[in-house]
This record gives sequence, structure tokens and C-alpha cells, in this order.
Amino acid sequence: ALIEIYFPRTVQLIALGSNALAYIELYAVLEFFLLSFLPEKLAKHDSAHRIIGKQIERKNLPELAEAARELGLWTADDFAFIKRLARIRNALAHRNYDLLHKALGSPSLDSFEFSEERDKRIERRGASSDLATALRLIIKFTRHKRKKEGENGVGD
Repeated sequence: ALIEIYFPRTVQLIALGSNALAYIELYAVLEFFLLSFLPEKLAKHDSAHRIIGKQIERKNLPELAEAARELGLWTADDFAFIKRLARIRNALAHRNYDLLHKALGSPSLDSFEFSEERDKRIERRGASSDLATALRLIIKFTRHKRKKEGENGVGD
């Protein structure tokens, strides 16, 4: 059900073999998810949700994920995935192939190679496993129960 709610377009893009767009979509979905639900984890009252929502509305995914990590919602490994996803997304959005290949951990291409060959590198990457990781992060976030004040958790 969560795939149908959050990732229908991502699944379609992967099925069509358009991994570059799928990575941009994964980033956007996770960012939207955190912008929508992080205020609820940070505050108990509706008015506080709105205030916090306005304060974080211009934050990017790594900044939001850092807050989730600090709250204990996600681990350092989860945060490392988010940072790698952000590097891939930024490299794709800015057509920075050197940064993209560094983010993918693949060797750089010769500067004389055609952009078509450069584009094939991301399309050959298995985006399905990263989709599964993104889905796991959403499940972890939604299953986390808010700790009450005094239980070594975040206060209200």
C-alpha cells in the first residue's frame, strides 16, 4: 500500500528504465514525506506542528534527515543513504557527470565520451534496491512511537 501511496511514479520510471528520473523522484518523495510528518514527531500540539512546519519548509532532504537521525527515527546508515541519494540527485539535476560517477562509486568517464554513454551509466544502475531502502525508511519513520517526556526522548 505504501508503494501505491508514495512511489507509484518511481515504480513506473524504474519499469520504463528511466533510473535517472527515478532517483530524482525518490529524493522528492522522501523530502515531501519528512516535510509532512516531521513536525508531528517534534511537537505535540497542532499549533506547534504548524510553527515547526513553517520553520522547516525550506530545508532540503539531508537537513530533514539529520533531524530524523537525531530524534532516533533513523540510524547513521539511513542518513548515509540519504546523503548518497542527495549527491546522485544533485549530480543529475545539474548534469554534473563527474559528481554523478563519484556518487555512484564508478570510474570517471573520459571527457571525450559522448553524453549518451554517460547517461547509460545511471540507467544501468539498479534503482529498485534504492526504492526498497526508501520504502524501509518510511516504514521505520511511521512505526516509531513518540517517547514521553522523561523517557530519554525529546520533550514537547
